[in-house]
Amino acid sequence: MKLIFLDVDGTIYSKANMIPESVKQAVTKARENGHKVFLNTGRSFVQIPKSLWAIGFDGMIGSAGSYIRIGDKVLYHEPLEGELVEKVCDYFLEKKMFFLLEANECIYGTKECVEFQRARFEGASEEILDCFVRSLIVCDLIEKVRDVNKIMFFKSPI
Repeated sequence: MKLIFLDVDGTIYSKANMIPESVKQAVTKARENGHKVFLNTGRSFVQIPKSLWAIGFDGMIGSAGSYIRIGDKVLYHEPLEGELVEKVCDYFLEKKMFFLLEANECIYGTKECVEFQRARFEGASEEILDCFVRSLIVCDLIEKVRDVNKIMFFKSPI
């Protein structure tokens, strides 16, 4: 048995955000041959669409390595330290940077950041909306959020 790890963006997903039939066939064939196939991605668990799981992946390494899951069992989860999250948030807020805090169940952002992200994905497919918009939660005290796997920043004036 071999363990196979596939990236999501640019590997599984084509540039058009579609999953090519060849990927589905390759994953199915690998599993039929007794191999285990895993997602290996910077994305958080909440950002993996159901259609991707439906292909038959055995688990994932996600959130830039801070989250490991096989089937329904979480083997490893190492969120960022609360003090670090607070310092980074304070800095980003001071500099008026847009950022999101990625957790396993949702993505947190300030009201302005969440509105920006929602506008960015306006007109996207339902699946993309599920992963990148509907999982967003506005948080007034963003610097107090815990259980954060990764911090993503964008639209930076710096």
